[in-house]
Amino acid sequence: MMTSSHLESSSTDPAPAAKPAPVHASVAVVEGHDATRERIVALLGESVTAFATIEELTARLTGTVPVVIVLGPSCANDDVLAIAERIVAQYTMIGTILVVDELSTSLLQQALRSGVR
Repeated sequence: MMTSSHLESSSTDPAPAAKPAPVHASVAVVEGHDATRERIVALLGESVTAFATIEELTARLTGTVPVVIVLGPSCANDDVLAIAERIVAQYTMIGTILVVDELSTSLLQQALRSGVR
């Protein structure tokens, strides 16, 4: 039979592992269409920064804070994906996600080659 005294830790028990500190990331939404941008921001919550163009966002990046970039449907084109590819290559703490209404195989391949998920 085991009593509560058997459950007390002994001096030979290892100390509990320290929990890693949580990583806080900024979230940026890039979408040229006002209503769509507002909807995405509303879905993601209060602490989201919205941009109409990827160039506006690029001007604000410092590389010192992790950022998740959500690219809206208007960003599903060669020009924006090329800029996103350069951003991902330049800043290691940035991740990008493309949100579209319909996803073709060619757009998926292009996005993945650009480092966009």
